[in-house]
Amino acid sequence: MTATPLDPDRALEVRSLVNMLDEILKRVGAAFDQAGVPLPERRYWTLSQPAADCEQVTVSFVQAYLGPPGDEAMRPQNCNSPRSAAVDVQIVRCIPTVGSRGRAPEPKAIQSASEQLAVDAYLLLDIAADLDTWDPVGAPGIGVIATLDANEPQGGFQGVTLHLTAAIP
Repeated sequence: MTATPLDPDRALEVRSLVNMLDEILKRVGAAFDQAGVPLPERRYWTLSQPAADCEQVTVSFVQAYLGPPGDEAMRPQNCNSPRSAAVDVQIVRCIPTVGSRGRAPEPKAIQSASEQLAVDAYLLLDIAADLDTWDPVGAPGIGVIATLDANEPQGGFQGVTLHLTAAIP
C-alpha cells in the first residue's frame, strides 16, 4: 500500500498527532533514564490497545476531540479551538506466575514485581506535567488530565497505564 504524498504546505500540521505520539514516547524514555530506572527495550506507539504479551513501553492513541483537555463535548467549540488527544502510556513487565505443580509464587517475589510497577506508576504520574509543554523554551501549555491505573495480570505480565489527555501541539 502506497501512502499519498502530503501537501508540503500542510505536512507539519497534519503530522501533529504523529509528532505528539513520537515525542511522548521519547520523553517517557528520557525521564526514566534520568531517574536511573531501566525500561524495556521494546517501545512503540500505536492507534489501538496494545497486547500485553511481553515487556514493553507503549503509547496508544485513544481519541481526539476539538477543545482543551477536560472540555470534551461539554460545550460547542470554535473550529480554531485547541485539539486534544487522549492517550494511554503503558509499561508492562514480567511478574511471577504459578510454578511447576501448581505452586503459587512466593509472596516476596510478588511484592518485588509489584515494587517495580509501583516505581513505574510514580514516575509516569510524575512526568505527566512535562507532557503539557510543547514549546521549545518550555513554556507551560494549557494543562493536562492524568490518571493512572494498575492493570490486571495477563499471562505472566502486568502493567501500569497513564491515561493522559493533552493538547495536540
